[in-house]
Amino acid sequence: MFEVVLSDYTQLSLVKVNTYGLVFEWTGSDPSLQPILLAGHQDTVPVEPTTVDQWNEPPFSGKFDGTFIWGRGSCDDKSGTIGIFSSFETLLESGFKPQRTVVFASGFDEELSGPRGAGHLGVYLEQTYGRDAFAFLVDEGGYYGTDEYGIALAAPGTGEKGQINIDLTVQTVGGHSSRPLGLLSLLIAAIERNPHDPLLTRKNPFYSQLVCAAEYGTTISASTRKLIEKSKTCEKALHKLGAMLGGDLDSRTMVTTTQAVDLISGGIKVNALPEKATVTINNRVNVDETYQLVEERLVRTILPVVEELNLQLNGFGRLYSPNKTSPAAGLVTLN
Repeated sequence: MFEVVLSDYTQLSLVKVNTYGLVFEWTGSDPSLQPILLAGHQDTVPVEPTTVDQWNEPPFSGKFDGTFIWGRGSCDDKSGTIGIFSSFETLLESGFKPQRTVVFASGFDEELSGPRGAGHLGVYLEQTYGRDAFAFLVDEGGYYGTDEYGIALAAPGTGEKGQINIDLTVQTVGGHSSRPLGLLSLLIAAIERNPHDPLLTRKNPFYSQLVCAAEYGTTISASTRKLIEKSKTCEKALHKLGAMLGGDLDSRTMVTTTQAVDLISGGIKVNALPEKATVTINNRVNVDETYQLVEERLVRTILPVVEELNLQLNGFGRLYSPNKTSPAAGLVTLN
């Protein structure tokens, strides 16, 4: 649809990358200026079929009621993607000609982490324009609004949390004594009882936002404003600020690594006990932490339960055997 809308304009060139990835170039009049890169994604997350009738409007209708556009993805990321296309159309119709080349890259599987879309688009852009070729990049992530801090605040995205999905699998001998789902539930409970501690450093982009808000915001309490100001030079105050943010549901995700058990599978029949059960844990990694730290912490979290249940653990390739004389009752694997 997008390429059809803009294909009428000869000022734009279009390259399709891996079938559905789109790269539009609007060549500027001054080749000495670095181009800019705009980005967005066409896809959105699916809708659970059993919940379709709970939507006020059909989730993929894109209905406009005069005030709001209804539909899955209307915010993530259609507001940005369609906004860029609409801006292109408006400028083209007005006869505008940019001095600086404008490139717009649009992926199609961002909600799956982008291996087929952004993964291929990134390679194409580097091969075509060179490394560090763009003056700046505008993508989804930040926001503009007046809901926080009582001021009009634009928050450009200068950093992003990492993501690592970890499969935790329990395997036992099949038959009536097999209970991997029960064992798995005990491991999940241990993970849920041990959320990550908050960690805030001055290099976290969220800290820069707090400093800005403390200076210009109108709704921040005097005590919080004072704590933020003191945290600029005092480690104790910085730690206290991080702990305070970690206790707030709205800000906790900005200063902690989050862990969410999203997928569980195991068993094929009610009267056939499964031999294997798996859960996938989605971790959004704090900007001040690493994947390795997340993996090591997960091993430490579940190891006491693994040992108590007389299980063997293969934690990312390293074996941990139970401290018991009897054979292990099963195997827990982290991948």
